[in-house]
Amino acid sequence: MVKSDGTSAQKWFEAYLLELGILDCMEPVRDDGIDLSGILKRCPRVPADISSAEQRVLFHFQVKDRQQFTVNNPRTFRRWVEVAETEPIILIKYRGSVTEPSFRFVLFFEYLLRNPQLIANIDDRVKQGKPIVVSTSSFQFASSPDMFVNEAVFPEARRTLRLPSALWRTLQTPLVPLLGLDLIKTFGNLAFVQTPAEVLKEIQLDSQLLRSNTDLWRALRNLWAQSQEQRLVVLESPTMRRFVDELRVNPSLAARQRERDQFIKFYTAMKSYDEDQFFSMPGLTLEEMACWRPFVSIFPESVRVLRAVIENKRRYWTLEQQTAALALTGAVSALNEPGLANAAADIIVKWDPGSTIVRDLGGYRLIREFSQARAEASGDADSRYSRQCADFIAHNEEYEIQHLIEYGWNKPPGILARAEQKIYRPNMRELRTPQIYEAILDIVNKRLTGG
Repeated sequence: MVKSDGTSAQKWFEAYLLELGILDCMEPVRDDGIDLSGILKRCPRVPADISSAEQRVLFHFQVKDRQQFTVNNPRTFRRWVEVAETEPIILIKYRGSVTEPSFRFVLFFEYLLRNPQLIANIDDRVKQGKPIVVSTSSFQFASSPDMFVNEAVFPEARRTLRLPSALWRTLQTPLVPLLGLDLIKTFGNLAFVQTPAEVLKEIQLDSQLLRSNTDLWRALRNLWAQSQEQRLVVLESPTMRRFVDELRVNPSLAARQRERDQFIKFYTAMKSYDEDQFFSMPGLTLEEMACWRPFVSIFPESVRVLRAVIENKRRYWTLEQQTAALALTGAVSALNEPGLANAAADIIVKWDPGSTIVRDLGGYRLIREFSQARAEASGDADSRYSRQCADFIAHNEEYEIQHLIEYGWNKPPGILARAEQKIYRPNMRELRTPQIYEAILDIVNKRLTGG
């Protein structure tokens, strides 16, 4: 444990951590405005799934004993944001007492997810030099050392190790080449974050682009981040330049706010799904799906939320919300993690749509999205499920046109341009079901030509 020369609150909390006996001492390597740091031990008290991991977890603790939890230097806060994805930071609000000192805490990573505007505005705060006040209303009371360890330390260790039991673990998938907090920085442009198949193909063929990267995900994320070493390569490639330029479009304030609102809805659903209560879910619209597909791809434990909505045992959710959950589960099944893809496919396969007779638009959309999700889960571009879904769409032309309009495809650039993009510039998920998009394009062309 790093020895503290700070306040009595910091010294008290340092002694508290030492008594826990689960953190190893370490020397500070940089000045990040952190009071205490320690590396999680491999010891009997630490659960086996954590202690057996190859990577050790570095924890940081920031302790305040004032009425407000204020970070005076916004550069310090920005640095915390940069490391929070891989190094847990826990904020401590100490309450001094001669007889019984106590503290409340909050996990910094979750605090950022719950308050995404802090990340969106951080660069402006740095320029202005304004202190950042962290609201303590969401801090939890540490009722005992065991409670603190089991609800703060171990969950954060599992998250940074990306263990399947961690609610907020992130998945490094080439389909959406971002980290969890990257999403928040991209609000307003989420429609562009899914990797086009042509970009992936070009990267796989470009040894120069992969030279300084260990895998495709890292190469793609460097494109998104436009790191200095990648800029010259990007400029030489029209395909990848278009991909980066789309991500770098300056979105409107309304678009940023709309996607921020959707993320807060997603956060609430993730925190509520196991409490047997209603939580808000998206409808089946282009704007909502453009947000939620990246959400469920990067935070794969969202499959728990989707299962609850699809099963809909308490009839909390509307038919449209259930249909949207099926569409999102199909997106999860296309991810590159076998265990997760199998879990999503299992939800789809076991779900019973009841009758496949179409009586109205809502029923058509439900069966259509179930069929497409099943095709995506198969992982085979020429599977019988893809053919069945394409045939179903082709035999319900009027409903399909109504569905596309209801979904939002009639908004600029229009239904034809969107259908052609799915064929000629698909993302990696869409590449799994080309027959479905060919059926859609046929219907759209017939409508435009009067055929």
